[in-house]
Amino acid sequence: MRRATVVVAKDGTAFDSTLALDGKDLSANELASGQKTSGTVWFDIAKDAQTGGKVALKSILAEGDAGYWTL
Repeated sequence: MRRATVVVAKDGTAFDSTLALDGKDLSANELASGQKTSGTVWFDIAKDAQTGGKVALKSILAEGDAGYWTL
């Protein structure tokens, strides 16, 4: 299942992630229970867009957020 990560500001504006230029970008991986992965996700957003926003994990196969983290 392919997923995308976006920042959603309080006003609903969505900011897409971009590739990390440091070679440590977070790849799309399917993990089994107990497995871990790590990497960098970059967002270019206005500082005021962070307050009250969230990082949302979106699935292209379903509507709505697959998960999110508040900022």
